Parts: sequence; C-alpha cells; structure tokens
Amino acid sequence: MIIGLTGGIGSGKSEVSNILKEQFKIPIVDADAISEDIVKPGRKGLQAVFQSFGKEVITPDGELDREILRQKISRNDDDMRLLNSILHPLIESEVKEQIEHYTRLGEKYIVYDCPLLFEAHQEKFVDLTIVVVCDDDERINRVMKRDSCTKEDARKMIAIQMPQNQMVSKADVVIDNNGTLEDLNQAVAFVMTKIDHL
Repeated sequence: MIIGLTGGIGSGKSEVSNILKEQFKIPIVDADAISEDIVKPGRKGLQAVFQSFGKEVITPDGELDREILRQKISRNDDDMRLLNSILHPLIESEVKEQIEHYTRLGEKYIVYDCPLLFEAHQEKFVDLTIVVVCDDDERINRVMKRDSCTKEDARKMIAIQMPQNQMVSKADVVIDNNGTLEDLNQAVAFVMTKIDHL
C-alpha cells in the first residue's frame, strides 16, 4: 500500500514521516529530498530554474540560492506556479522510479512524503492519504524557529499553501499535531493499527 503523507509548513509532517521510518521501518519517498537533488549543480532542474528566474537565484559557486528563491515565490503566486511547473514533472518522474523500486522489493507499505500532494495532484500515486494538521499560531512559531524568519514571512509561507481545511477535506486520515511528541507517536501508532486492518 502506498500512503501519501502531507501537511502544511510547520504542521509536523516531517516528524510523522520520521516516526513512520524509524519506528515502523517504512521506506519513505521524500518529495523534498528529491526536489533538492534535482536542482543540484549539473542537474536539469537547476538549469531550468536559472533560465526562468535568472542568475539572482544562483550562488557564486553555481548552486541554487534557496533563500532568494523562497523569498521570490513567497511574494508572487505566479513565480510559485512557474517554479512548480518546472520542478513537478522532474519530481514526478523520480517519485515513480522510487515507488517502483520499493514495490519490486516487496515492501508492505511505502510512504510518499509530499508537501504539495494535493496541489500537484500527486495523490494519484497513492492508495491512502494522511494529512497532518496543527493550529496556525503553532505553525507560525515552528516556521519562525526552523527558518529563523519573521512572523510576517512565516505567515506568507503558510498563506501560499493550500489551506488546512481543504487538505482535510481531501484526506482519508487526519493526524492532529497540537500536542506533545508522545501524543504524536500515539496518534501515528493508532493510525498504523487501523491501516493494518484495512
């Protein structure tokens, strides 16, 4: 079974992914890791980003300047759509390859960890979707801490994503991450027990 895992920035999706990997030994196909890999120097993704956004998003040593690009797309929906149109086909191809690899190995479960699962219509690759949710104030605090950014920047990053209530309406399973790490561990264990009985 292929499980699609998603959630807005600061929701705790990555922590859920880590729990599934470490405690349940489920292989993770990580869209963020794939998206980082495809924009490394020499890869098609970096060249395409450079052609669309110019040299200002490339560091002097030829790598993608993620901070400049993040600022650009957080201020402009058209830039976000353009970036997605460049990267999503490349990510999709690699996702398919990794899922096929784990399927050939006979894995019972494969988790596809994808922040834009619904926005990029990636749910077509999965059998079941899990959305991790958290109150917006807590999400803002987490983003500010993780990215060392201002409250306004954190709000903008959250605002450009699909609203949580829309994600929830599309989800098969919702994990509430407003409690402690122990609460989250228990919620994930409960979900996996239910999935085992499907």
